[in-house]
Amino acid sequence: MQNGLINGEAIQLQRQEQQLAEDHQEREIERQEAIRQQVQQHSQYADLCYEELQAQQLIRIQRAAQEELERRKDELADQAHRAARDAVDQGGDLNELVIRQEARQPYVEPLYHHTLRNMEVECRNCGALHWDTERLTSSSRIHPKFGVCCLQGQVRLDPFQEAPAALHCLFRGVDITAHEFRDKVRSYNNAFAFTSLGVKIDYAVTSAAGPYSFRIHGV
Repeated sequence: MQNGLINGEAIQLQRQEQQLAEDHQEREIERQEAIRQQVQQHSQYADLCYEELQAQQLIRIQRAAQEELERRKDELADQAHRAARDAVDQGGDLNELVIRQEARQPYVEPLYHHTLRNMEVECRNCGALHWDTERLTSSSRIHPKFGVCCLQGQVRLDPFQEAPAALHCLFRGVDITAHEFRDKVRSYNNAFAFTSLGVKIDYAVTSAAGPYSFRIHGV
């Protein structure tokens, strides 16, 4: 009888410990989820702030460039008016002066140059390098996503096989032969790029009128 009571208490204590462990695990999961949501909210807020700053900076640059362009246009117009007035005062042909001015405009260096920057933004799924402007519009600069390489991880290719030992030594070696190979590797590649070709020529295409076409695929 006493052993039965002890076993019942042990089972009850074990159930209580198990319930406490489950409750603790649930609370830990809820805490981690709250932290994840908080981090995500902070990340989204940071993305919005960064995009807003970039947009404001671009607007300021474009406004300054437009103002400078208007100023230069006014200067050129003033110069043209002074040249026309001088030509009329000296008895010159005004029509000839206008034609010469339209044909010979001074070069104006633009204030704002568009640049793609370096191709150094890495896809987090496949590691391919991209320009920042290639990212999807639904992504941000801090967390860029790309669709032209692997469709955001949907396409997975097997890694490249290791090069043969002899070729690996030529590309990675430090001896004279390896240096000479790397210096002339483009010439070697060109020599073996298109050595010979055996096809069935479609004379219905090559003998037709119009630009010459060499058909090597299809019927």
